[in-house]
Amino acid sequence: MQENLLQALLSCIGPGLFLILSMGPVAFTVINTSLNKGFKIALFLIAGITLSDMFYIFLSNFGASTLITNKIKWVYYLGGIILIGYGLYLWLQKPKMDESHLQIKKNTHWMHLAKGFMINFTAPGVILFWTANAGVLANEGFTRAEKIVYFSGILLMVNASDIAKAYFAEKLKKWLSPMIIHRIQQVLGIGMILFGVALIYKGFK
Repeated sequence: MQENLLQALLSCIGPGLFLILSMGPVAFTVINTSLNKGFKIALFLIAGITLSDMFYIFLSNFGASTLITNKIKWVYYLGGIILIGYGLYLWLQKPKMDESHLQIKKNTHWMHLAKGFMINFTAPGVILFWTANAGVLANEGFTRAEKIVYFSGILLMVNASDIAKAYFAEKLKKWLSPMIIHRIQQVLGIGMILFGVALIYKGFK
């Protein structure tokens, strides 16, 4: 039993590294949030991303993976529109020359929790990743306990990576001028727009 659980834990390393190295819009959003809002707010964003991952893991392991993949075209369109809109916001936002924008508003934490959930929720690659993994585990006869260990291992790896990105982004901010941060934000915005256009294009194929 313990050997099977250890094998399940070792099996998650490859998929976990793949997800970490796939620098997509979610990673860009984590970095941008930490640069502009601070590390603590980025943690709420990461929590929202994790909740979205857990939601898809739950669905894909309880027979809903077929429904998710059959309806995936609407996710391409919605995800593309959200990314393009957010990218334009980052591109057009004016540079902030002081630290007053770091003052935390009352609902900022929960807004970023919801933001993290939605950006990850509408990413087709995320849906395909979790449903594909659930299908492989089902075919290989993984027990419920082994599945829990496997998916928990991936989530822990990805969370550690996102937290590290947010932490070092905030530390790097101390060495950057507001104008340089603004330029980085614009580059991230362009990346978001390109991801959004690519998603909509895939939806039409």
